[in-house]
Amino acid sequence: MKNGEERKGIEPENLTILHELDTFSRELGTYQYLQLKRLRGEVLQIHELRLVSYLRIELLRKMGKMKSLIGELTEKNQVIIAPMKNGKEAEYDAWLTALKIDFDLSSDYAINCCSDLLTIAIGKLEDDINKSKRDKFTGELITTHKSEESYEVTSDKPNEKQKTKADLPADKHEKSKYQKIWQWIDTHRILSILGAFAAIATIFGVIFAVLK
Repeated sequence: MKNGEERKGIEPENLTILHELDTFSRELGTYQYLQLKRLRGEVLQIHELRLVSYLRIELLRKMGKMKSLIGELTEKNQVIIAPMKNGKEAEYDAWLTALKIDFDLSSDYAINCCSDLLTIAIGKLEDDINKSKRDKFTGELITTHKSEESYEVTSDKPNEKQKTKADLPADKHEKSKYQKIWQWIDTHRILSILGAFAAIATIFGVIFAVLK
């Protein structure tokens, strides 16, 4: 495969993160294959040597870009325990060990671990994208803001139950009902007072008429 062949017909800004991770995985496999050939003592051809150098640079660049996302998706420690040359075991960063300059058996082991991580990450990312949980271009989580319908009305009283906006129409209805009752009472009270004044005026009118 020629350099950048997988991107033919696709503008860089339109590349999805899934495509980039898949390319990362395939390039890592090709790099491992060529390095193992050299480790077994096989002589690589000129174009293979150039491809190894190119792939290592590309893989390091992509590692820097996507390492944190892979760790976030897999929720796995990206540290491996591998034997050293003296036979003792030690902890290594999986990615740096896989892509170190002096490729050896620990690098081969690290690449296998990284390939597993990539496979898990691709599967999880694909699922999250299909569920609209992550952006298909960046892989970042999609955050949704609370709508006005879901806001909470807090109270200064700690033991008082918090109310949501869904509860407000009922409260408003209750308040409106009581307001109508008081309006009805006030109206009838005023009418009663006016009626009393009218009756008193009538009595005084009769009295004045008799006195004349």
